Amino acid sequence: MTGGFFVKKIIFLLYTFLLVSQSPMKELPNHELILLAQSGQEEGWELKDWQVVSINIISKNEFDNISNSLQNSYFVSISKDQNAVKYNFESKNKNDLINHSFQAVVPQNNSDRVTLKTVISGAEWNEKIYDYYSRLTRDLQSDYKIKFTRNFTCLKFDVGGIINSGSLFDEFWNKMKVVHKKEQYDNVQQSIYEKEIYGYSPLLGEEINVNNEKINFQIALKNVTANKTELIVGTPMIINEY
Repeated sequence: MTGGFFVKKIIFLLYTFLLVSQSPMKELPNHELILLAQSGQEEGWELKDWQVVSINIISKNEFDNISNSLQNSYFVSISKDQNAVKYNFESKNKNDLINHSFQAVVPQNNSDRVTLKTVISGAEWNEKIYDYYSRLTRDLQSDYKIKFTRNFTCLKFDVGGIINSGSLFDEFWNKMKVVHKKEQYDNVQQSIYEKEIYGYSPLLGEEINVNNEKINFQIALKNVTANKTELIVGTPMIINEY
């Protein structure tokens, strides 16, 4: 599959899913992060970094309570435009094994809907990191009375040389029990990535429906050099720049 129509449709559906949907994703432990990290490492891929974004729609009163609780233990920055006030809360603890922050968008109009994102990230994945991540997510949910039920997980791997065939993924597809997938090649000159793969695995969480097909993972490939290819995998989609 070529061209940008499919990507644009994905972006539109994801935007609608994030901002319009009132119902949360199924409440799951973030097994997607664990599964993808372990599966990639078993393939011999080198994990470079990972990120989990959890999104909550809360009231302004709830946000005020959270904001007041964060003031002393987080660095706070605020920016404004004609539509919203944007808050960023960065943890002051720089000795953490993993990093985390809160980002909030408060509308300038009379809407009572505040979008709160909790961003947790790291550069390694092992049993020690897993234990720390589990404690951190449990404590954040308890301390600030939020639930991490709408999770978007992204991992970046270095997979070695240039990928020019699907054979490298055969074992990965089997492990993930992939039901279907679609490939898209980017023919735009100077594009930062060469290939994207969208598909569905029953082992992963919430899906997005595109052209009457379920999708819950996206893979983007970028050939950095002749000896280095970056692989970015996100579920249900990649929502940040890569």
